[in-house]
Amino acid sequence: MKCLTVKVRQMKFLKELIFPVIIGYSLAACNPAYYLPTKQNVQVFDKKGDIVAGGNLGLYGTIGAEAGYAFTDHIGIYSSLKGFNISTYGGSEEKVIRDYIWDNEFILYSKLKYDFYAACNFGVGFGEFDINNPYYELKLNRQFVQPSIGVTFFDVIQTSLSTRFTRLDYTLNSLAINATPYDNQMMRDYFMFGDLDHRDICFLEPAITLGLDFGGVKTQFQYSRALNIGGGSVRNWDQNLFLSFTFNISAFFPSPKHGINR
Repeated sequence: MKCLTVKVRQMKFLKELIFPVIIGYSLAACNPAYYLPTKQNVQVFDKKGDIVAGGNLGLYGTIGAEAGYAFTDHIGIYSSLKGFNISTYGGSEEKVIRDYIWDNEFILYSKLKYDFYAACNFGVGFGEFDINNPYYELKLNRQFVQPSIGVTFFDVIQTSLSTRFTRLDYTLNSLAINATPYDNQMMRDYFMFGDLDHRDICFLEPAITLGLDFGGVKTQFQYSRALNIGGGSVRNWDQNLFLSFTFNISAFFPSPKHGINR
């Protein structure tokens, strides 16, 4: 009888512990969001002439493609397209890409002594949420500055700390014909837009990256956060995880030889 009482108490404890978690996850899945942290590009280039291309996967259906080129030993450009699925009302279980952000970055970088690496990315991007829905058009513009510092151990293991300072500007347009102010307000309430298109929103996005560099092939694992630090409010996911693979295409081609051997 005592064992039965203990088991009942254990079941009650598990119910009290797990049930709120399930309910919380379900409620979160039923609510649309309009921002999440995306992958930060760190330790991208090694030297002049590097041609880099790759892809990444993250939570919330995030999938991305990226490419860049180093003009000099200190200057490069990088472009990243990320697709994800966070804006659908009723959850993100649909296996389709409903949202995207396309960023373009100007990168200043330098390889320092003792295998340290410093960089600063200046980026602009634009995106759209819940593409092709019949009720509204929601677009995003963002500008950011992303300083980072990293270090390489044993010529292979890389670690980086970075922080992205981001400014967001949303544009919301109703697609309803002859919509009244009441109709527009109902749309805002239903999709939980709040005042996200009425003022600029600022985010602080710290990230930590661990990776392996095998010369022409690099893999990175990154954890990032998104903290609203000013302006308006927006429903957002505040963290993300990424696994990425990039290829330094120029490393697979022989370097041009200087002079002629006789």
